[in-house]
Amino acid sequence: MIGGRSLAGASEATVAAPLGWLASFRAMLAWDLADLRLQLPMLIIVQLLSGVGTVLGFGLFFQHIPERAALFIVTGIPVINLIVIGVVALPQNVASQKLSHTYDYLVSLPVRRTIWVATTYVVNLAIGLPAVVVTLAVGVARYHLHLALSPEIVPALFFVSLAGTMLGLAVGHGVDRPTLTQSISQLLVFAIFGFCPIMFPAAHLPGWLAGLNAVAPFESMAEITRAGLTTGMATDLARALLVVALWLAGSLVVLTWTMGRRR
Repeated sequence: MIGGRSLAGASEATVAAPLGWLASFRAMLAWDLADLRLQLPMLIIVQLLSGVGTVLGFGLFFQHIPERAALFIVTGIPVINLIVIGVVALPQNVASQKLSHTYDYLVSLPVRRTIWVATTYVVNLAIGLPAVVVTLAVGVARYHLHLALSPEIVPALFFVSLAGTMLGLAVGHGVDRPTLTQSISQLLVFAIFGFCPIMFPAAHLPGWLAGLNAVAPFESMAEITRAGLTTGMATDLARALLVVALWLAGSLVVLTWTMGRRR
């Protein structure tokens, strides 16, 4: 006996805890998918069309795109496919819940915060990954490219999507004013597409803006993804991993503190 409990009882509790978490996770994921049964196919289609449309659109603007430039475009757009749902759509969804006065009810549900976050992440993967695969296939066929796929691409995609999801959740839950949350998400769309070196090298930017992107997460997310798709294009993978890991950790701290406040 240890503290009034047998070793057998302690062992059973240890096994039951992860099993209980998994059962709750499956139930919550089923609930989320049922709730999104009409929206989920449309969200996947929108991501597919936006990724493929952007890849093909560059070919309409420029008759001849150098191979290196085409590689930046084709390997950069999948990054946007992965993070745009988390960084942009999630904060707007949380802001809408606050405006419609359903937010307090949702966060008061007797569901572990880790389960709620995990199911959100899985749904985001389900939305983003099909677009990543199709966009890469279309881009390679359109510009006659040769990717150097490595096994590291799988954890890279999962890691980038996780960081984007946590960042979006931190913004959505951490900013109290819904209108400000919506403004931030709209600003992020503008920044990601126009001023983040995801589809072009950082050397094309002014020095001060390149320096800002060096500490922001989006260029590093592209670097991590590109390292698993090409050879020689990712020049500082260790720094990129560190930057994204720090943003992920910071997002988790903000999210944990914010959601803990509202218990």
